[in-house]
Amino acid sequence: MDLEIEKAITKKKCLEQLIKEYNIEQAIAYIEKDLENDFTIKEKLLQAFPGSYGRYLCVHFGQFLNGKIDSEEKERANLSILNTINNIEKYLEENKETIEKYLEFINSAEYKKSSVYKMKQLLLNFQQENGYNDIFIENFKILSDSYREYYEKLQTANKVFREIL
Repeated sequence: MDLEIEKAITKKKCLEQLIKEYNIEQAIAYIEKDLENDFTIKEKLLQAFPGSYGRYLCVHFGQFLNGKIDSEEKERANLSILNTINNIEKYLEENKETIEKYLEFINSAEYKKSSVYKMKQLLLNFQQENGYNDIFIENFKILSDSYREYYEKLQTANKVFREIL
């Protein structure tokens, strides 16, 4: 709650400055300098992954992501995620060996006998039976431009991934 109050105060100061001087460039600089720094890692993760996957990550890792991106190392890690999505060909090329090992593993009989595989199949079946992809995702793309753009990037990445392998 304290973080939310801090962000609200920062937003209010930005709006007051904008009303007072109507200097858009200064307001943008203020947002980039002060407001962006108030976002937690979890909030930045949700910006990078605006759909259900981002929420999934936050549910599982959220308790560990309440800090701010307050160092160069954290900023590099955040940019790494965004660069992966935006430069999928480069990522696949640089990680081809690891990806091939992963694909070999998930196609192995050992993995297909595991409880992790069974849980994955149950989740996929649940999603299919309840219209997750056909109803929820399709409507979510209509409701959220940012999610639609992210989804399109994922589809492009998936196409490139399948072509390479």
